[in-house]
Amino acid sequence: FTRSDGRFLQVKQKFCDIVGYSPAEMLQRTVRDITHADDVGTTDAYYAELVAPDNGVHTVDREKRYIHKDGTTVWAAVSAASAHDLSGRNTSIVGTIQDITQRKRQEVALKQASERLAQQSRMFDTSLSALSDFAYTMDTQGRFLYANASLLNLWGLPLADLVGKDFFDLRYPHDQAALLQRQLQEVGEHKRKVIDEMRYVDPSVAANDYEYIFNPVFAPDGSVETISGLSRDVTERNRVENALRAREQEQTQLAAKLDLDRERLIEAQAVAKVGSWEMNLATQAVIWSKEVHRIFETDPTSFGPTHLAFLSFVHPADRARVEAAFAAPASETAACAVEHRIVMPDGRIKIVEERWQTFRDPRGDAVRALGTCQDITERTEAQDHVRLQADLLAAVGQAVIAADLEGRILYSNQHAEELYGCVASDMLGRPLLEVV
Repeated sequence: FTRSDGRFLQVKQKFCDIVGYSPAEMLQRTVRDITHADDVGTTDAYYAELVAPDNGVHTVDREKRYIHKDGTTVWAAVSAASAHDLSGRNTSIVGTIQDITQRKRQEVALKQASERLAQQSRMFDTSLSALSDFAYTMDTQGRFLYANASLLNLWGLPLADLVGKDFFDLRYPHDQAALLQRQLQEVGEHKRKVIDEMRYVDPSVAANDYEYIFNPVFAPDGSVETISGLSRDVTERNRVENALRAREQEQTQLAAKLDLDRERLIEAQAVAKVGSWEMNLATQAVIWSKEVHRIFETDPTSFGPTHLAFLSFVHPADRARVEAAFAAPASETAACAVEHRIVMPDGRIKIVEERWQTFRDPRGDAVRALGTCQDITERTEAQDHVRLQADLLAAVGQAVIAADLEGRILYSNQHAEELYGCVASDMLGRPLLEVV
């Protein structure tokens, strides 16, 4: 009980325990003395209401703070009513006090937690909305709970209109919606993520390819409570990859064609007994084709051709002439040729014809020579044999003409010149049928 001026008249021990004072100490104080400074004004107001001189009965229910004897704040639920004497005059105030400090602390903690959660939610939404990728959350039935701004803008929907909808509700093609819903069900049942790719047709733009990931979000008991998703437009990536694959296929086909052409060239060189070579004029390093190795009877896997190595094969009697021929192109660019003999390790002699041309860099310096090497041993021996036979026939008292395998006249004796009215020099090299 208190007087109308707020001084305590009677105090129960329970109230004393709440504020930390003894009953005797409380009787020396007023309600204002133990009221929190921020609540003094409202306390004075409801006291004024309780002691209003209208002879009526007034009641007030309030939550307010008291200052404990140790200086701490105590929250209490106060229910107070005015008391009257026999004449009906307000003489005192009677009230009940309930300690609600713990409840208030819990409310504050809950409010702070809610504010932190709201802040985290704003940060989460702001961060995800800054992504160009599509981030979203669904329940285990495939209904949307959240989507970031990028996805909402794609669909032209506010979040409120999206929540609760599944892919069927969003008018996805039935086969695509069925696949996505089935994959979401698999995530919930098997508790593992699903990664896939799908072409989505946006009514406002062309069809785009999207890669997506469905991840399970686990509850404390290990069950899947929600599913998080992330989708990314991979149209450009797929276009580049397809272009690269097409380019790789084209290069593979080109490489196969080059290999085939190389094999055909090797076969053609073998048939014609013509090989090709290239020489770096600065380093004297030489590259021989397979047919050149065959002509010189060297092993491509162990023999490294150089100009000096080449000269070691040249017949000693021909070496000076060959060196002079190869020295000339350093100052010329016209095609050059020389016939010479080469000596095999077993002493056999071959006759080859070299033809080449020198190429220069932009400064005009000779940098490389590109040429061919043909084994003409058989042809030369055949020509020599024909000449020998022609010499033998020169003594015969009849017209004799000798031609090579291609029908070009190699020899004619004096009787043939007289018979056909031509001198030997005029007939040499002409087709036989032109003369006879």
